[in-house]
Formats: sequence, structure tokens, C-alpha cells
Amino acid sequence: MVEDHPHRPNLHNLLRERLPQLGLDADMYGPYIWGDEDDQVEDERDDDELSEVVLGVLQASSETHSDDDDVWVNLIEDIKKANNLDAELRRQEREKHLQETKTKMEEDLARAKLEEQEQIVEEEKKKSSQVDDEQKRILMQRYGYDKIEDEDTGSGFGANSSGAKAKKASAAAVTTTATNNKDAAKAAYAEKSREMRNAQKSTKAEERKKTKEQKNSKAALKEARRKRAQKGERKA
Repeated sequence: MVEDHPHRPNLHNLLRERLPQLGLDADMYGPYIWGDEDDQVEDERDDDELSEVVLGVLQASSETHSDDDDVWVNLIEDIKKANNLDAELRRQEREKHLQETKTKMEEDLARAKLEEQEQIVEEEKKKSSQVDDEQKRILMQRYGYDKIEDEDTGSGFGANSSGAKAKKASAAAVTTTATNNKDAAKAAYAEKSREMRNAQKSTKAEERKKTKEQKNSKAALKEARRKRAQKGERKA
């Protein structure tokens, strides 16, 4: 019994049915048409070769229809139709395979992009967390520990109580400030700016004082020279 050919099912079904009707064994004469199972599907026989095989081999080997030319001409036409149907099936199978491959590639690409985006977001979160921790550390040093140390410099129960209160107050202040890092950073920047402006004002005041002192000294020297000159004139 002829087994179905995976790439030429229509041709196999046709020959399985028709060859025995024409007095031929399908297992023996079928391969003349469909070739070996391992043959490339694309290597189908052309019209001339198909006619030569059917009319020259199959018709000549038939014990029942060797003299009926019309039967074999019809068989050739049916074989061509079966080949066309099988070719269409193979084309659809190739398109399906290509579409599946394309879909898989698109899914892999989308998955890779998603993983890349998730990695970027995770890295940004990590950086943001590091910045927040650093800001909290700076705020703790600036607004917490310094005040606590100042309060702890006292002695006795009152001093310790004040220090504890200062610690709690400082911790509360740090907690409150840490909830809004931007505001805290702006406040720290504003304070630093005020310190710099105050320093600049102090420096300018000192410079003006020095300039005034120099002017006064020059005026005093000038007055002294004038007085000496007057005394010399009187002596003369």
C-alpha cells in the first residue's frame, strides 16, 4: 500500500486510486511519477518528461489499458492538477513558516526592548536612591548631629535631658525635611548663598575701612608736611 507523501498528498492520493484501475501496482509504478521520498520537491517533472513517463512507461506496462490513449492523456492532466494543488499547499506552508518566524522575531525584539527599558528604569531608581541617601546623610550631618553635639556639651541631668530633646527634635526635623529633598536642597543652597553674600559684605566693609584709614593717614601726613613748611617759613 502506498504511504502518503508529506509534500505531495494530492498526487499520492490520485495515483493510489488510478494506477490500480489501469492495471498497475502503485508501489511499483508510483515512484516513476513522484520520484523517491528524498527527492527535492521542486524537481517536479516538466510536461515533456511527464508525458514520456506516462505514455512510455506506464501505458506500455499496463495489461488492461495499453491501447487506450485517452485514458493516459486524462491521467497526465489529472497529475498536473494534483501537482498544482500540492504546489499551492507547499506555498501556503512556506508562507506560514515565514510568518511564524517573523512573528517570533518581532516578539523576541519586543521582549528585548522591554527588558532593556526595565533595566534602564531599575538603574535610574538605583541612582535616585543613592542620591536620596546621600542627601539624607548630608542633611543629617548638617541639621542633626551638629545640633545634638552642641546640646550634649552641657553637664548634669538638665543637659542630658536637653540633649535627648535635641536629638528627638533633630531626628524629627530630619525626617520631615527628608520627605521633600528638593525643598531641603533649595534651603541649603539659599543658606549657603546667604553665607557667601554676608562674607562678601564683610570683606567689602573691611576694604572700605582700610581705604578710609589710608585716606586719613595720607591727609594727616599732608597736614604734617604743611605745618613743617609753615614753621620753616616763620624761622626764615
